[in-house]
Amino acid sequence: MSREEPTPTEAAFAQERLTPETGPQIFADNEGRRLRVYDPIEETVFTLLPGAPVALREASTDAFYFPVTTAAAFHAFRVETTKLVQVFVRDASGDVVRKVAAGESAGLPAPDDEYSLEVPSVGCKVYLRTDAPVRVLSDDRATVVQFDPAATDETDTAADPPLVRLGVRSFHERPAGTFAIDQTAESVLQGISRFGQALKTRSPERTFPTLRGMPALLTFTDPDDGGTIDGHDPVEPVTRLADVLAEREQGRTTGSASVRPERRPSVDGRTQARSSDRRARLRVPPEPTWVYPVTSLAYYLDAEVVPERTGDDPSLTLCPPPEQDPTSGVLLDRIRAVGDEPPVSVRLGGQDDPVDFQHRVHDLLRHLFTLDCLVRTGSAGFYPDQLAEYERIESALPDWFDRNLLYGASFTARTRAYLTIPPAVTEPAWPRWRLTVDVPPSFEYAPLLPFLANELAQIRVFDPETQSPGEFDVADWEGEDEGWGRRWVRRSVPAGDSTQRDAIEDFLRADASVRDGVRGGVRGGDTDTAAPDRIRLPDSDSVAQAWAGEGLPENAGTVSAGSFMTYLDRSVSDRPRTRVVVVCNDDEMRAEQDVTDIYGTRDHLAFDIDIHESLEVAEMRDLLTEETDFLHYIGHVRPEGLECADGHLSPEDIATLDVGCNAFVLNACASYAPAQALVEAGALAGVGTRTEVFNTAATEIGREMARLLNGGFPFEVAVEWIEEQYPLSGQLYMTFGNGSLSLVQHGGGTPLVARVTPREDGEFDVALEGYGTRRYGLGSHTTVHLGPQDVSYLNSGDLDTFRVDEPTLDWFLNLDPMPVRETRSGTYGWSDEVSAADLRSEAEQAGDWEAE
Repeated sequence: MSREEPTPTEAAFAQERLTPETGPQIFADNEGRRLRVYDPIEETVFTLLPGAPVALREASTDAFYFPVTTAAAFHAFRVETTKLVQVFVRDASGDVVRKVAAGESAGLPAPDDEYSLEVPSVGCKVYLRTDAPVRVLSDDRATVVQFDPAATDETDTAADPPLVRLGVRSFHERPAGTFAIDQTAESVLQGISRFGQALKTRSPERTFPTLRGMPALLTFTDPDDGGTIDGHDPVEPVTRLADVLAEREQGRTTGSASVRPERRPSVDGRTQARSSDRRARLRVPPEPTWVYPVTSLAYYLDAEVVPERTGDDPSLTLCPPPEQDPTSGVLLDRIRAVGDEPPVSVRLGGQDDPVDFQHRVHDLLRHLFTLDCLVRTGSAGFYPDQLAEYERIESALPDWFDRNLLYGASFTARTRAYLTIPPAVTEPAWPRWRLTVDVPPSFEYAPLLPFLANELAQIRVFDPETQSPGEFDVADWEGEDEGWGRRWVRRSVPAGDSTQRDAIEDFLRADASVRDGVRGGVRGGDTDTAAPDRIRLPDSDSVAQAWAGEGLPENAGTVSAGSFMTYLDRSVSDRPRTRVVVVCNDDEMRAEQDVTDIYGTRDHLAFDIDIHESLEVAEMRDLLTEETDFLHYIGHVRPEGLECADGHLSPEDIATLDVGCNAFVLNACASYAPAQALVEAGALAGVGTRTEVFNTAATEIGREMARLLNGGFPFEVAVEWIEEQYPLSGQLYMTFGNGSLSLVQHGGGTPLVARVTPREDGEFDVALEGYGTRRYGLGSHTTVHLGPQDVSYLNSGDLDTFRVDEPTLDWFLNLDPMPVRETRSGTYGWSDEVSAADLRSEAEQAGDWEAE
């Protein structure tokens, strides 16, 4: 049955629609009173409310400063967003005229040519163009853009509404081709060396996810066939975006020096790198242990990776351009004036310590990436915001550090300058990295590399047969040595709470009778005697951790190239509504079935929710092949498979299906086998369990998982939060496939978690933590309604702590549902269910108030 049927208007979804062959579609529905942008690939919807009926007509995409794939024109006095957002207003040349922060208002006179307004959207890039005067207004819920505010439909009904153009571009990326390799070091190194060709710029703006491109895929083939780039050509807007960057970057000035950041030449209309234009070279021993960890760094630097066979230590070498531009000369001279010589080559540890090498490589990437994030926010960048991370470390930066000068320097000079700054200076500003992936020491896993590079993942090589997780645990560094970075020292005791770790490991390995004695009945049956080997991986400080090899990881999810390929190959959906299917195959577990009251409860999201009970094997098999966005399974998993009313659907049977569901949660005992089978058969991502789970805990976790997914949290983040909330039972859950997938997009782009500490003086300290998503990945920035609206934050990790009064906290809690923890008592809830007074009451009951 369906909880909510679409109205006839919603079923048709549009009176007018612009539907290009590729890219987002623009609709007008509700008799022209609502404009929607639907991305059929990303399955996201963005809504604008024009206030009065409008008629759409097609517009030229060439009219926009930034490239768009779909454009429409209409006449209107205003448009209103459904969320409180900031608006960037640019002139015809692309320069920012005014940033109107969320909650602020501003008016701008008629432009000399046209205004281009960038309106943040969770699904795609959205731009408005007009030649009318503009006023941006905000209340505590939404933002309104008025066009020609002196002659609105409310004050002058005879006036004609101004012409407004709406242009959109998808966040979706296609790979920059396919490169054939074999399982030799030389071939894999050649493939990695091509990843940087996908970058749209070498400027600091490549820290934005949309200005990095998806690297070329790697595929194994007969060595006699050679390796060539073929397959997908870059989409035309990608090339245009690189052109926009190049045109914008040229001709800027800083002082008396010309700012001319370099760009690769365009070859036959495609943005590619030539070997003669390479500016960075990485030398590493030709073994997986040394090759895999440099993948993301090589991609970010567009570096050539070559084998080191002379016995020298691994290194990074920067190649100077044929001619040094004036800006770079000024920068390097300023550094030399204080007694430093910007290095051209740096050592990355010794060949005798591959673990130390991996740490140094990962630190180097974080160091360079963070500095680029700081530099891009200077007045020369696209988004001249003040970045909180810059303020955090500004006093520790050297006197020569000038963001505009660095922005205008060449890639080589800028990177050399970065290498003169110790990593200890930038570490407080590092964003929390999204993903760490452990890979066995074999080149057979090379096809996974372009997908990991696209995520800028930290890649570690780990052999569970010869290494222990504790080998990767490190303490502080011993100071600088002759190479870049820091020499890591091992801990004598593994990092972290070893007592809790040992307890969790014992719990995971205990049989069902032991766990059943701890708490009520388990959700499952006999233990599978053919369970895969369990693997304990080294700990990671990333949001998510995954294992690419065989076996069942005890502290990570699983990942494979196949799940990423499935996403690339997934056919475009024409359904603007999200379809959720809930299956309950056990009457005793119906308490969890109320998750149907959670999915689709967010404003402006259209859901269809179907509930099925006591399905038979054939019905369950058919349901898995239907086109579905999400499956939430409540029931039992036996060694034979998913329990149905008349038998079991085995993992082997699932693997033969053409699975149509994009994502799933199998909330049942030891559901790892059917979960893995679903991913191998076509699902993009999902959550399953490592072993038996308790009914009571599983029901609570199922509800909490539903809230997190409905709130826009990626699957991997939902699992991390579950692990924190349920220290024992939460450890039993893990992700399969692409854990960065989200069921829906968060209304503000970046999901937040709030940790609230009531103070004796009546105020509250609110610590906010942000989580990047697949569309707002590493390098994205966000603003926080509690803080200054002219300050942005990198959106992954601890953002800041804000001191607020009770009314302000109540206002903030009601903006968007988010997880909230009261730190004194440990009480947890959701912001739409608690108030500031509730949090203070919990803290008072807990006692133990610290002196303030």
